[in-house]
This record gives sequence, C-alpha cells and structure tokens, in this order.
Amino acid sequence: MASHALASVLLATALAYHEIGIATRPCNPKNPREKYPVGQVGWQATRPSPDELRAMQWSTGIGIVTEPSGLVVVDLDSSAAQAWAVANLPSTPVRVRTGLKDPTTGWRGEHWYYAADPEAPIGCRARLHTGTGRLALDVRGTGGFAVTAPSLHFSGVSYESIGASLLEVGVAGLPIFRADWLGSKPTRTAGAAPTRARQDATEDQFIVRRARKYLESMGPAIEGQGGDAHTLDAACQLVRGFSLTDQVALELLTDWNQQCRPPWNLDDLRAKIQNAHNYGTQPYGGNIPDLAFARGLVAHARGEEGDAAGATPEPRRDASDLPRIIVRRGRLHEAVAEAEAALLEKHGGLYQRDGRLEVVDHVPRPGDKEDETPEIRQVTPERLLLLLSSCARFVRLKKLQDGTYTDVAIDPPKDLVKALLHKGHWTFPVLLGVSRVPVLRPDLSILDEDGYDDASGIVLHTGTTTFPSIELAPSKKDAQEALALVEDVICDFPFVDGTDKAVAVASIITAVVRHSIRGPTPMFLFTATAPGTGKSLLVTVASLIAWGRAAAPMAPVGNEELEKRITAMLLAGVHACVFDNIAGKFGGPALDAALTSWIWSGRVLGRSEHVELHNTATYFATANEPEIVGDLVRRTLRCRLDAGVERPERRSDFRHSSLRECVMEQRPQLVVAVLTMVRAYAVSGCQLSGDQLLGGFEEWCRVVRGPLLWLGLADPVASQDALREDGNEELAAWGSTLALLYQVFGEQCFLAADLIQGGTHHAERAALRAAIAEQIDTEDRSTRRIAGLLRRWRGRIVGGLRLERRGDKRTNKGWRWAVASVAAS
Repeated sequence: MASHALASVLLATALAYHEIGIATRPCNPKNPREKYPVGQVGWQATRPSPDELRAMQWSTGIGIVTEPSGLVVVDLDSSAAQAWAVANLPSTPVRVRTGLKDPTTGWRGEHWYYAADPEAPIGCRARLHTGTGRLALDVRGTGGFAVTAPSLHFSGVSYESIGASLLEVGVAGLPIFRADWLGSKPTRTAGAAPTRARQDATEDQFIVRRARKYLESMGPAIEGQGGDAHTLDAACQLVRGFSLTDQVALELLTDWNQQCRPPWNLDDLRAKIQNAHNYGTQPYGGNIPDLAFARGLVAHARGEEGDAAGATPEPRRDASDLPRIIVRRGRLHEAVAEAEAALLEKHGGLYQRDGRLEVVDHVPRPGDKEDETPEIRQVTPERLLLLLSSCARFVRLKKLQDGTYTDVAIDPPKDLVKALLHKGHWTFPVLLGVSRVPVLRPDLSILDEDGYDDASGIVLHTGTTTFPSIELAPSKKDAQEALALVEDVICDFPFVDGTDKAVAVASIITAVVRHSIRGPTPMFLFTATAPGTGKSLLVTVASLIAWGRAAAPMAPVGNEELEKRITAMLLAGVHACVFDNIAGKFGGPALDAALTSWIWSGRVLGRSEHVELHNTATYFATANEPEIVGDLVRRTLRCRLDAGVERPERRSDFRHSSLRECVMEQRPQLVVAVLTMVRAYAVSGCQLSGDQLLGGFEEWCRVVRGPLLWLGLADPVASQDALREDGNEELAAWGSTLALLYQVFGEQCFLAADLIQGGTHHAERAALRAAIAEQIDTEDRSTRRIAGLLRRWRGRIVGGLRLERRGDKRTNKGWRWAVASVAAS
C-alpha cells in the first residue's frame, strides 16, 4: 500500500543505485498491475540524474532499466521455469523474490541478475521456447525494465532480496550473461531492419502524446485472438497514421508491448514497423489533427520544399491544455477512442461495473456537513456529454481558400456520446463497490487508504473518520479482547440464548467485512415476542458500525416487485436490504435467489431490461411472529429477543443509555475489532471441517462463522434448527400427513384415488382426508389435486419417512405411491 514512508525508501534506494551506475525509475502508480515505468519516450536508454529522480512521483514500486545499467534480468514466474534455470543457467549472487504469488501453493517468482555482455547484447525475450513447450520465463535485456526490492506488489506482497543485494555486489560481481544459454530463438523470425528514416528534429511532442494515447486505446495484443494482425495495425498507426520516425515508433511500441500476452521481442517489433511501411495502406499523417501541417511535416522529413499547396504552415493550436479531438465522417471509432482516453486522463472518477459506465458521487446528507455519503450512479447521456465537454475540445475541420484548415468548435456529437456510453468494455477501472470502512483483501492485507484500490476493485471513502491501525498478525488473545468490545455494545439486548447472541455478532461482522466475502451471505432475521424489544435497533447497530448511518427499511412486497427493488438497490450500490416488520408468510423465489447468488440477474425498475450485478448487499429482516416458508429457512439465521415483560419499550435498566451515540463514538474501535477477529483467525491457520461449511455459503462460513466458533461462541447456524421447527408450518403439516399415510397404508402401494375413499381404518382415514384437504386449500379435492400434492412432496424426508413413486409406468388409474421408512431402507 502506498505511503509517504515507502516513497521515501524507494527514492533513497534509487539514489543509492545511481551512485553505482544503475538506472532506475518509479513504477507508474496508474497501472500497478502492469508495472509500467514512469517516463517519456526514450526511457529505455537513459539514466535519470539525482535531481530528476527526486522530481519523479514515487508510489509503490521501483524498477531497474537494464540497458543503461549493463544488466540482464531473468524473470522466473513458475516453479518449472525456476527448475529449468537451475539446470541451465549459472548461479548468481543477486536474486530477488517477486510479489507474484501462486494462490494455491504460495510459491513466489524470482528475478536472477546477470551482467550484460557488451560484445553480444541480448534483447528482451518472453515465454522462452524449449523442447517441452513454453516456459514462464522472461529475459529483460536491451529495452528491459525489472521491478525490484523494496517494491510493493499490487496484491500487498513486498519484493525482497535473496542473499546479496545488487548495491553490495555491483554489476562487476555478477556473471556475464551469454546468449547461447537460451538455445534457439522463438519461432517468430525477425524482419529486415527498417530502411526509412526521418529527422528526429521533425518530431512533434504533441503528436507523440496523441500517438501514445491512441495506442493505449487499442488495447494489448493477445496470442490466439488476432494478436499478430493487431500488432501490425498498431505499427501502421504509428509510422503511417501519425508519421513518426521508426525509432520513436519502436519506443512507443516497446512501452505498449509490456501489456501484450505474451510480449514480443525487440526484433519482432522492428519487423512489424518495416511491414507497416511495406504493406500499410493508410496515408502518412492521416491521424495528425491538422492535415495541412501533416503534409508539410512529411514533406520536410523527405527533404522536399512543400506539398502541392506549396506551404508548410504551423499548426493552429488552442492555448488550452485540453486534448483536441477531430470529428470526421466515417471515423467515429477513432473519435470514441480519443474521447475515452481524454476522460481517463482528465476526469479520473469514471468506473466500469458489470457492463455499465458509472461514477461515485459524494452526496451531502442533511445535518452532516462534514461527512458526505458515497453513492454509485450510472452515467447518463447528459452527464457524459458534460464530462466530455470539460475533458476535451471537439472540432470539425474547415478548409480555407489557401488550402489550409481551421478548427470549428462543436459540442460532442450525440452519436459519439451514445457509442461511448454503450461500448460495454472500457479502459476505466473495474468497480466492485464502495466501502466506508477499511477492507480486508483476500491476501489478508488491509485497504485503509481512501480512493480506488485496483487489487480489490473497491473505492474506499472513510470521510472524516480516522481508524486505528490494525495488527498484521493478531493473536487469539487480541481477537478475544476484540470480541469482548463488540459484545459490550449489544449487552443490553435480551437474547434468548447464546445462539441468538452469536447470530447478532455474526450480523455485525458480515456487515463490516461484506466486501471481503466473494459470495452470498445468509439473511439475518431478528424476532421478538413483543414490539419494542429492540429488533430494529439491532439492525441499526450493525449498519452504524459498517456504514456510519442507519440503513433504510423496506416494506415487504410481492415477488415480482421485490425482484425489481433488489435490482435497483444493487444498481445504486446500496449496502443493506432491510425488510422491516414482516407479518405472516414470508419468502419467495426472488428473495431465495438473492440470498444464494453472487451474480444477480434481474429486471430494471420501469424498463424491460435485464442486468447482471455483483450481489454485495447484506440482508436483514425484523418480525414478531413470522412464518418463514419454502427454501428461505436454510438461507436465514434467526436471532430471538425476549424481554420477559409486557411493555419492553418502557425498560430503563440499560448499561448504554444512548446506544446510537455510543456506537458512533466507538465506531472506529469496533470496526478494527471486527477486522482483528477475522484476521486473527485467518493467520492462525485454523480451518472449518467439511460439515461446518453451510451449503451455498461456504465463503461466508470461512470468513464469519469460523472466527466465532474459534473464539468459543455458539454456532449461529444452529438457529436454523429451531427456525425449521417453529417457522415452517407447511412442512410440519406435511410431516403429520406423511405419518398418517404410513399409519394407514404402511409401506404398501396406494393410488391418489384411495385417499378419497373410506376404508377399514375409518378414524385414521377421516384424519388423513382432513389433513389432505387442509393442504390442498381449495374446494376442488379431486384425484388430480391430490396427485399434484403428492408430486410436490415426493422424495422429501420428514420425520424419518419419505414418499416414493413406485413402478416405471403410470397405470390407467394414475401412479402408484408408497411411504418408505428411511431408517428401514
């Protein structure tokens, strides 16, 4: 994680390297995953001075520029590559363990350092070819850049030296790297050296910047997905579209090449540039904004007096530093790419989430002038129009009588706005959600710095709240003290037993660490024997700790309407869905799906449009005497409250007289307490057994249930047992019917028609008919209705009995049925 202390260490390291002749540059903080160096064209062959190093922005990483340092760095990204290196390369005293970590084995890559051979320099090679295939082994030679210690990988793991440091050994103390160690070159053949050259003095930095942005908007070349043609197109755009010299084009392609999978070697890039001259069809200068200037630029580069118009005028430039985007007929895709690049550079607050372009707005709340609430909002065409107008100058070219062109300012065209808005995939950062509290990443590192985090996809906004530091490896004693702090906040609630208290603690932990759980979470149901016991207050406590404000309740609605409301809630990035004061039967397909779906698919409110969204909300419900129906029982954890008095709202014997104020005052410490419990359990190495992983909620069990059981609390999942018995009257009614069927027929077969008729067991038959009539719940008690009831409950085990269908064929009177004892079978 970036910090002032780390930046100081990186700068001090860079200055120390400079003293022994090693060239370094900081990693670009805008692209932590790709590990780009900071710098303009020509960084591969230059060594920044101490003053230049001090002027650079140091963030999380430092890299060595291999060519001016006289180094060759071998990057081993797999255990197989390391084994090959041990067998084929001589040992070197300088090695660096990288930040890339195998999530399964924990194995980390290594960088091996060698001195470059001045008589036989070697370029960069990626994914070395051997007799057994392609190893995850890269060689960084001429034009290379290798991240080194003490950099911080985007996953939170630090680069670290193994053995001696390069500062101790120096380049002279390294073995010289020989090209023949690598065997034959990859199968791609290098083309002839480019023959076309232009005077470097004719290069215009404005055009170079535009060419770089255009190249970034093209995206990387991917092997197996047209990567060869894509790279040739990139070369054509540089040497023909922007009329760059071959050297500058090669430098830009080398920067862009670091994104390609796999990267090309330097000879391949030179061949692509030569092929762009030989086979490209685009006219030179076609992408340069001022066409008259382009003609003069090319003519001057070729040593001619001028173009057909006889002039090489200077380009007309606006004093504004906003990029200039020319809108041409038939070139909409280019204008869209440039507009996207301008937004990425100038705005910095746009994100893509589940196929939509969105922003995070900080909305002021009444009575809270200091702390604004972050909300996710989809970018509308009108808003995108305003953003584009503030980030770039859109113009059309008008030809004058003297053959030159002038700009005509225009608003961003509607077709461009629409095309950019519905592009579906952008270069903007990918957003998962917004958090008001520090986030525990999957690798156990803590996100506690406000802003967007590339590793997790989370925008952190803590506002004016300052959270205490969190221990890197807290002990079980630390976790027990943290649990005591959380228990103290809820000590005044009248829990029926320890299981109910565990459910309340689990709800608080889930709300705080929701972004650390990459999967669904159960719903937390708070019930009481009488109104005023504190059900809604428990939900408020959890939401105040996790989000700094109480969650807004939602009235229970029908299944179709609920689907739309959940979709609207997830679109807005709402953290909590609270069903307040539910009554009677509660449940349905929409809620069942929401509680077991990491990816939610639903209809947008007011439109016939389906969307898919990451389901990162926490679900709560409150009720007095609810009836949980269907599959909602196994998706719900219940916390029961019983004050034991007739008017619970009149109680006054509380330790915390004003609980809301107490929670907000202790909120930073409570959040850190929750993170301490979860992190302490994770670093302890303890794991749940297979039978302790609740089906559909395995990840929640590992993050929330595991720490509670480890700390000695009751199992919150045990609340489902009582919920099944108390809440599902429909299942209980069928259990009674099944017992009557077994009492009348035993394990003999019967037909649906037999349940209408009388028989020898008159009393039992009458009770059976009454039980079936109650479950059918209609005046039509025909054989067809009874058969439908039997089909519905077929195979369900209740009370050790199960209804089965016997025989492979249906008789003319219907299917044959029988009740089987599970223990007997």
